Amino acid sequence: MDESVSFRLPRPKRWISFAFFVLAITGIPIGVVMLGWELQIPTGTLIGVVVQEWVEWIKTEPVTAGACGLLGVAAVIFDHLQYRYQHRARLNLGPDGIALHSGLPRFIAAWLERQWPVRWSTLQRVVLSGTVIQPRLTFHSRGGHSVSVDPEQWHPRDATSETPVFRRSRRRSLQSLVDKDDGLPLLRALQALGVNVEIEQPTPTIAEQGTPARELIRVPDFVLAGSTFLALGGYALVDGYLAPPYAYIDGPPWWLMAATGVSMTMASGSILLLRHRLLKADVAAIAGFLGLASALAACPAGLRLNAASDPDGPTTARYVAQPNGTLRPVTPDDAPVFKAPAKLPAGEQQDIVLYRGLLRRWQYEIASMGGNP
Repeated sequence: MDESVSFRLPRPKRWISFAFFVLAITGIPIGVVMLGWELQIPTGTLIGVVVQEWVEWIKTEPVTAGACGLLGVAAVIFDHLQYRYQHRARLNLGPDGIALHSGLPRFIAAWLERQWPVRWSTLQRVVLSGTVIQPRLTFHSRGGHSVSVDPEQWHPRDATSETPVFRRSRRRSLQSLVDKDDGLPLLRALQALGVNVEIEQPTPTIAEQGTPARELIRVPDFVLAGSTFLALGGYALVDGYLAPPYAYIDGPPWWLMAATGVSMTMASGSILLLRHRLLKADVAAIAGFLGLASALAACPAGLRLNAASDPDGPTTARYVAQPNGTLRPVTPDDAPVFKAPAKLPAGEQQDIVLYRGLLRRWQYEIASMGGNP
């Protein structure tokens, strides 16, 4: 193989960048408008107050304001350089060697070690290490010099597809990455040039050894996940069902429960996969149970948070029972109308303790209802 082969990085989708740009531009105005509606303050007045406070902050703390401005400028510059690197970087293989051209200014590329050549005449060995999820290809040259790349990132320059170069679910070992027919394109190109790629096998994991499920208790993060599940489940059972101090009037905040459950599922699953590479079925089960327990615990925890964050504290409202089973407020007038949790005689009046805090949802104290949730 005498001709050169060029590889490039996957280009980010333009519509994704545009969507983030639109969200960044419109997010602040939308947030100000929603805050004005919530506080019942005209949007123009609220914007004026925000601008005035911002100007006063710049005058009183010019050093901090200047530092924030410099950080913002640095973030814009870094984003531009990253975008340029993503689109212009090339990894070229040829008869003489391999070279990385970053497309960045020379001094920045040298500082970030994003531009280097390795000649075959000085190359001692090429080692593929890491894991199937995070492989690393290292070129060792004479004099102890070495450079590394992620072989999964690099696509053939003339590739028309932006999809991942391989499916991780089909790979069971590093050896499968150098398969002559279905391996990574960069590794196959090295083999075509006659470069021997050595494989540095990682320490066998539970998934690779086929360890029985009972051995999972030897994984510290699995033990922590199990303890967390029991703690969250126990809290949800006691504080949300057996002895709840509060109850929602308009039903539980499903958005809070869903967000908490999904976040816990994704976080725990990612940690277990990346740190221990357990069997996917085990990770899915563990993460799923943790997410479920977190979602259930978020319901009573939201009640506690809502009550603690009520700026006016507990409000005692007098209600009168209606023939249709609802409770209507007598005082104050802005208290919510809701379905009585227990059958009350029509016309009977009762004092109920209400809260409305950070979640912006009404809830009542169960003890004030005679213990009826």
